[in-house]
Amino acid sequence: ISCPNTERGGRVFGCDPDGTRRVVSAVRKVTSLPLIVKLTPNVTDIVDIARAAMDSGADILSLVNTFLGIAVNLEHRKLVLANGVGGVSGPAIKPQALYLVHRVCREMKVPVIGMGGIMNATDALEFMLVGARAIQVGTANFVDPASSIKILDGIVEVLHRMRIEDVNDLVGSLKRTDSLQDFST
Repeated sequence: ISCPNTERGGRVFGCDPDGTRRVVSAVRKVTSLPLIVKLTPNVTDIVDIARAAMDSGADILSLVNTFLGIAVNLEHRKLVLANGVGGVSGPAIKPQALYLVHRVCREMKVPVIGMGGIMNATDALEFMLVGARAIQVGTANFVDPASSIKILDGIVEVLHRMRIEDVNDLVGSLKRTDSLQDFST
């Protein structure tokens, strides 16, 4: 629900709880298969959207998709992308993606697939520390088609070095701090 509907001017279905409920409920009515709902980060409060998705029948949340952005051609004084707006991904979004995954996992005890700027094993494990039970790799695969295998091998190496037998022991194990404020409201 995080991708724009190009027939309706680029409106994203998952930008408000009501739209999220409508879409997820409609999909849930037609399938009993596991329903993974991918959330957009381009919202005021991602926890409200996550709750709406889970309350409407989602089994797993996947977050986050790309952040909205534009590219400008200085010489022609025009937007570069055909649709004007595009999705920003890659390492630059990792801190924001980690924050949003952390917020959802801290507020809700639901299965989350974390993504956003994962380029190596450390990045992947950081998402697990904040609560993601699995990770997804996108941009890194464009840079190096073997990156997913390298990340997996790297995870095994880190776990061995840290003497951790089960990767699940890392999930949600970030040490709690009261200094992390919620700036979304």
